Amino acid sequence: MAAAGFPPDERERLEALRSFEILDTQAEEAFDRFTRIAAGLMGAPIALVSLVDEARQWFKSRHGLDAAETPRDLAFCAHAILKDEILVVDDATKDPRFLDNPLVTGAPDIRFYAGAPLKTRDDFSIGTLCVIDQQPRAGLTDAQRHLLSDLADAVVNQLYLHKTTLDLHRAQLAQAQLGAIIEYCGDAVIGHSIDGTITSWNSGAQCLFGYAPDEVAGQPATLLLPRSLADEWRAMVDRITHGEAIEQFETVRLAKDGTPVEVSVSLSPIRDRTGALTGFSAIARDISQRRQIEKAKAEFVSTVSHELRTPLTSIKGSLGLVQSGVFGELPDVFKPMVDIAYNNSDRLVRLINDLLDIEKMDAGKMEFHLAPVDLPALLRQSVRENTGYAATHKVRFEAIEPMPAVTLTADKDRLLQVMANLLSNAAKFSPPEGAVDVRLERGDGTVRVSVTDHGPGIPESFQSKIFQKFSQADTPETLQKGGTGLGLSICRAIVERHGGSIDFKTEQGVGTSFYFDLPEGQG
Repeated sequence: MAAAGFPPDERERLEALRSFEILDTQAEEAFDRFTRIAAGLMGAPIALVSLVDEARQWFKSRHGLDAAETPRDLAFCAHAILKDEILVVDDATKDPRFLDNPLVTGAPDIRFYAGAPLKTRDDFSIGTLCVIDQQPRAGLTDAQRHLLSDLADAVVNQLYLHKTTLDLHRAQLAQAQLGAIIEYCGDAVIGHSIDGTITSWNSGAQCLFGYAPDEVAGQPATLLLPRSLADEWRAMVDRITHGEAIEQFETVRLAKDGTPVEVSVSLSPIRDRTGALTGFSAIARDISQRRQIEKAKAEFVSTVSHELRTPLTSIKGSLGLVQSGVFGELPDVFKPMVDIAYNNSDRLVRLINDLLDIEKMDAGKMEFHLAPVDLPALLRQSVRENTGYAATHKVRFEAIEPMPAVTLTADKDRLLQVMANLLSNAAKFSPPEGAVDVRLERGDGTVRVSVTDHGPGIPESFQSKIFQKFSQADTPETLQKGGTGLGLSICRAIVERHGGSIDFKTEQGVGTSFYFDLPEGQG
C-alpha cells in the first residue's frame, strides 16, 4: 500500500478547508442530495462528499456507507486531491497503490473508485465528491466524467453558500447585539440621512428629549435645535459630509417641551460597502448634572482655598519670624516643633495655590500677561531664585552657558512658575551633592528649555500618568519627598497656553530630563 503524499500548498489548503467551518458538522440535506444524485447517475452503491484534513478524510455526506471517517493514509481521496482531474481506479485489487489497503481487503471492499476534486475558488483541493463500487468497472464515460465534475463544482458552491450563511448569521447576531446596545445604552443615539433627516431614534433619545420615535421619524434634525445654533449645526454637518468625525462637542439641544438640555454630542459618518457616505449618526449625552457637579466643586474649592490661604499665609509668616530668631533664640526643645509647623504650613500654602491655579485653568480664567521676554535672562533668574531650595536638598542648579540669545512673547511670571516646578522636582530627586542642569537650545522656529537631573529616573509604570492631576508615583522616594501632584499638570497647561508642548526623557538609574518647546518670537 502506498500512502498519498502531501500537496506542496498543504498549509494553505488546510486553512482554506477550515475557513468553511464545515468539519464535524451535522448531516445536511443540501449535501446529501448531491451524493444521492451521484450514486444514481453513476450506478454506484456508495457516494461520498469527502473532506481531507491533516489526519483523516471526513464525510460531510455519505450514501451507502456507515463510517463517518477513515484515516488519511488509507484514503483514496488523499490521492485524488493531488490531481486536477478525476481520479479513476478500475480495480483496486490490481493497483499497486491500493491492492493491500484495508479498505480493499476488508469492508467496504472497494474495487472501483472515481473521485472528482473539490476545488475552491483559490484553486485548493479540499476533498472530493467520489463514487465507490464493490465490483470492478471499466472506468467512466466522458458524459459521466462531465456529470461528476459538474456535481463536484455544485458541492463547492454549496460549501460557499454554507460559509455565507454562517457569516450572515453572525452579522445578524452582531447587528442584533449592536441594536440592543444602542437601544439600551442610556445615551441618545440618532441616525440621520445625508440631508439631516432623522432616520432612527433609540429609547435614550426618547428619554432625553421626550419625543417618541414616530414623532421624529422623517423630521429634520433642526427640530432639536435652538434657532441661535442653526449655523453651528450646519457647520457640523458640513464637516461630517467631508468625512470628519466630531467627538464630544458640548452644546445645547431642545426637549419636546422646549426645555434646553446641555449635551455632549459626537457625530460619525456612515458609509456603505463602497465607502460612499450614506448618512451620519449622532450620540448625545446629557451633561447637565455633570455641569452642576463641576460648578459646585469649583465653588467649593475656590471658597475653601481663598478662606484658607490668607490665615495660612499669616501663620507661615509668623512661624518664619519665630524660626529666624527675631523674637529671640528659641529653646532647643521648641526648634524641631517650629520647623515642623513651618514646613507643614508651607506645604499647605503651596497646595492651595496649586488648587487655585487648577481651578482657574479648568474654568479658562487664568490670566496671561504677554510681553517680550529675554529667555536666557529668565532662566538665569529662575536658577538664582531657587538656589535656596536647592541648598535644602544639598544640590546645585547650573545654567549651562553659553545660552543662545532668544526673545519671545510670553508671560514671564508663568514661565518662572514652570521653571520653579521643574527645578523643585529635579532637586527632590537628585542625589546629595548632585547637579541639576538648565539648558536652552534653539531649533527650527522653536526653542527648547530642559531641566535635567541625575536621579533614579521615573518608573515605567508611572510614565503615562505623570502629567495627570494629583498623580504621584507610588514609590518610597516619592512618598518621602511629598508634593501635591498638581505641579506638572499646571506646567503643561501653562506651556500649552503659550503654544508649546512639554515632555520628558528618563532612564532608570541615570536621570530624567523635562523639557518644553516654545515657538520663538510669539506666545
